[in-house]
This record gives sequence, C-alpha cells and structure tokens, in this order.
Amino acid sequence: MNLDFSKLQGVVPAVVQDHVSGRVLMLGFMNEEAFRHTVETGFATFFS
Repeated sequence: MNLDFSKLQGVVPAVVQDHVSGRVLMLGFMNEEAFRHTVETGFATFFS
C-alpha cells in the first residue's frame, strides 16, 4: 500500500468502521509514525 503523506501536510485520513455493520464510527488523521505504530501493534493510533 502506498500512502502519500505529503498531500495533506504530513497526514492521511483514517476511517474507523464497525466490522459488522460497516457504519463509520470516526474519521481521524494519521501521520507516518502513527500509521506504522498501528500496523505494528494492531491498535489504531492517531496523530494529534
């Protein structure tokens, strides 16, 4: 997966959905470090 962190000042949008209903629960933003941490741990990590 290629994510372009340069387009939105170093962050990308990240949508969290309910895995059963597909309903959107939140929209947050991840920088590259938060994305890597999310992939490594399996827990969503957001930039603030």
